[in-house]
This record gives sequence, structure tokens and C-alpha cells, in this order.
Amino acid sequence: IPFIRPAHLAQSDTGKFQVWQHALAACEAHYEESYDIYVDIDCTNPLIDTRDIENAVQQFESARQRGVDAVFTVCKARRNPYFNLVVPTLESKNYEQYCGKKKCCKKFKKGKRCKKCPGRDKIS
Repeated sequence: IPFIRPAHLAQSDTGKFQVWQHALAACEAHYEESYDIYVDIDCTNPLIDTRDIENAVQQFESARQRGVDAVFTVCKARRNPYFNLVVPTLESKNYEQYCGKKKCCKKFKKGKRCKKCPGRDKIS
């Protein structure tokens, strides 16, 4: 490992952008070269296809001429993004889950299923 992240960038509330800046500066200093492109692949996407990375870099290089400074990959969500949303209630220390559907719009205690929620079979 050519460098270690400093303690102030290893906190639970540290922003990813600051970590990128440090990593890029540390790599450039260590390897004594300057980089034109920085590619970040989250650990939550370990099976990404190399062609997708190559295509993203090509799109970035093309779009950079028009002033674009970043490219992100996205995909359609397989389930409601509120599926795992858990928030503490003000009245107690219990947690509630929200299904996120506007028509349903009901809160339900963790462990109980909302009958209208598309992810109801997954909630436990």
C-alpha cells in the first residue's frame, strides 16, 4: 500500500469526495506522475464488467470536451428505495419502517408487513 488514509479522513462522517482528493494526491506524489482520470468503483459493485468501465471512460473523454467533469453509472432500482429505510420514532426507542408508496403512506413496525408495499415479502 503506497499510502494510508489519515485519521481525519477515516471517520464515519467523512465525505467521499475528500477521500478521492487525498487518494489522487497521494498516488500522484508516490508514483511521481499526474493522472487525467480518476475511476472509483465501490466495493458494493465487485462484479462490474470491465467493458462498462471502458465505456464510461470513453464517454467521459468525449464529454470532457463539452465541459463535463464527471460520469456516474446508474441502474434502475430492483425494489423500492425506501425498502430499508428505518428511522427512530420520537415517542420511543422503537424503530419504524416506511414503505415509501404515496398511496399506502403508512408506517409500520419493523417485522410487520405493509400489504401495499411492493417489498412486503422481504421485510423482516
